[in-house]
Amino acid sequence: MLNILKIKARLKEMGLTQKDLANKMKLNETTINTKLNDENGKTLTIDETNKILKILKIDKAHINDYFFA
Repeated sequence: MLNILKIKARLKEMGLTQKDLANKMKLNETTINTKLNDENGKTLTIDETNKILKILKIDKAHINDYFFA
């Protein structure tokens, strides 16, 4: 299960918004919002998850804190 609060906190720490994240991932802002909030059965792909890890500079040692909490 995605820990959206932790991801939003990390975005804030880095001075980014969900719109910034979407732009960096080359996704529509609505799409990233829907996927982060797991709406309508939309979830992140493995590739998208890896992009978030890279953009937010999340160490893979902490992946469970963000994506499997």
